[in-house]
Amino acid sequence: MTTDPYRPPTGAPTPEGKRRPQGRRRRRPRPPDRTAEILTVSVLVALLVLAGLGAMLWAVESRLVWGPTPTPTATRRPPATPTPDFRATNLAQDLLTQVAYEAALAGTRPATSPVATATPTTVQLMIPVISSDGATPTLSPTATLPLPENSPTPANQVILPVISNESGGIVATATPPPSPVETPTPPPEEPTWTPTPTPTPELPTPTPAIVEPTATPTPSPTPVPFTVASLPARVRSQDTSLRIGPSNIYTVTGTLVANQEIRLLGRSPSGEWVYVCCVANNEPGWVRQAYVDIPADADLGPGAPEDADVQDVRWLNVQPAPSFLYPLPTPTAIPENDFPRWRYDAHATGLLPRVPNPPVSFAWPVLAQAAQTLSSPVLVSGSSVMVASNDHHLYSFDRINGNQRWRFNLGQAVASVAPAIHQGVIYVADSLGQLRMLEDQGNQAREINQYPLPAPPVTGINIISDTLLVGVGQESSWRLFALDLRNLNRTYAHEVAGAPPQYPTVGDQLVYLGANTIQALDISDFEVVWTQPAVASVTAPPVYHRPGVRRLAELYVADANNVVRSLDANTGDELWNRALGQPITGLAVSPVAVYAAGNGYVVALSRLDGAELWRNNVAGAVLGGPLVGQDMVITVTQGGEVQYFNATTGSPIHSAIVASTVSNAPAISGAWIFIPGTDGGLYALRGNG
Repeated sequence: MTTDPYRPPTGAPTPEGKRRPQGRRRRRPRPPDRTAEILTVSVLVALLVLAGLGAMLWAVESRLVWGPTPTPTATRRPPATPTPDFRATNLAQDLLTQVAYEAALAGTRPATSPVATATPTTVQLMIPVISSDGATPTLSPTATLPLPENSPTPANQVILPVISNESGGIVATATPPPSPVETPTPPPEEPTWTPTPTPTPELPTPTPAIVEPTATPTPSPTPVPFTVASLPARVRSQDTSLRIGPSNIYTVTGTLVANQEIRLLGRSPSGEWVYVCCVANNEPGWVRQAYVDIPADADLGPGAPEDADVQDVRWLNVQPAPSFLYPLPTPTAIPENDFPRWRYDAHATGLLPRVPNPPVSFAWPVLAQAAQTLSSPVLVSGSSVMVASNDHHLYSFDRINGNQRWRFNLGQAVASVAPAIHQGVIYVADSLGQLRMLEDQGNQAREINQYPLPAPPVTGINIISDTLLVGVGQESSWRLFALDLRNLNRTYAHEVAGAPPQYPTVGDQLVYLGANTIQALDISDFEVVWTQPAVASVTAPPVYHRPGVRRLAELYVADANNVVRSLDANTGDELWNRALGQPITGLAVSPVAVYAAGNGYVVALSRLDGAELWRNNVAGAVLGGPLVGQDMVITVTQGGEVQYFNATTGSPIHSAIVASTVSNAPAISGAWIFIPGTDGGLYALRGNG
């Protein structure tokens, strides 16, 4: 018999305590169907989950998870321990990245950039300073991010890398913002979801190079120049005007009578003018030094240098001109590596700040070539090397590679007359006397003006303070001609007798005109200030240099007697003379020596007394005169030889040859020497640095 597990045994008591009757079978009830119940519960659970998710999203959108928004109030909050705000951390990281990027670009920003301010030595970065206490962000040249007051931890600092550039280091450090005035917190912006940024790894701080300490020499005390409060003087043998300022352009305030005793109280920087007392209404005024004499027995007082020349006005203090006067024009500085005049500068010194170091070699791959002989001295302005040709053109060649940049048809030849460059304008005079004014436009020259000179030019052009000077004339009639470049209607001239003029040399306010003798003319009106009759027939352009060795300013002159003379440039007084025994065609000067050259020789003379320091032979006539650097003298001869000499000893250093007869004076531009040839070629030699 099979037992039904769901059926109680027969005779077993019922729950009521009665036994079931035996032999009667009872069917077991079927289990209830729970499918609907399960579905109902599942739906309810899903609804609850969705409701929970909706509540979470609502809480996030309403920023309940970030805590309540503080109510704006003007009352200062009590100190509290700050709760880290990861949004501020992320923002600070972003700012660091932006500042580092700005630091890399800071060297190219203008000085007015809000990110970087350029100075001659450093650039400071202005970055926002963010405070965790709710203060308004500010811009500061430093960027220390402080914790609130009473914080147990030290202030956090943002350290930026130092990026070096040519102008100096770029440094960003940090400062706390100034004590802010409490302002209401602005309403929060609606957040936008952004991915969590990847943290920027911290760059290691570079270890500074260890520099071995060197002993700092104790500076020698700078000697105080010896000066005197005044010097006695006497007016020379004719009456002269007293002016309100140190120039002929200023008003006459009185007259100094011939042989009148006066006192010199001061001088102009060059010494051309002296400040004297006392004449008109017992007031001091200005007079040219050339019009007064200082007694040879004047006493300089205690402390004067040994063998001091009492007639040298350098012992007087510089007296500034009255501030209410119209200022005098100042000479234009020569740009680096330019060679804008025949003898480099308006003083005709031939003294350059730099000359090519030997050895020199040919630098252009192809010779720069004109159709005919190059007829003028060479000039250099920026990247342009300019020279005129007998084919009636003015040429411009590229300074580095010799490519022709442009050529300008003048219509006439330029016969050995040096052009000049002044404030970007090229001035060139043709053989008929037409003055052309050209503008270099890179690949062409544009004529901006013309001016007819009163006669054909016989000297090169010199320009000082917007006054153009050139010697003109023909058939025993010559003059020095001046043209005001600001007003072409203003001109004046000085007649030259006996011989054609040499290239006009300029000092401070004096023009030195060499012809049958040497004269100094006032540049504003050609008043003759002094004449030195001992000089007969000047054979080379005079050379001016300041400071002088014997006097405050000195002038060196060569004459037909083969004599070099040193003169006081302000008075014309002769300081020394030296006969060389050979014709002199060119002069140059350095701080310690004057160099004279002619056909087959170059010689160095002491500026102190004219003693011959050294003499050397050269291969032919020196064209243009010597050119001088700090320690070398360079000559270029008509035969094409370039020779270097030690400026102190005269020892030959180096020589080179160009494959042409040289037609005119060369030019030096930094490491380059440019030499014009009779074959129409412009030869470029480059030195070793």
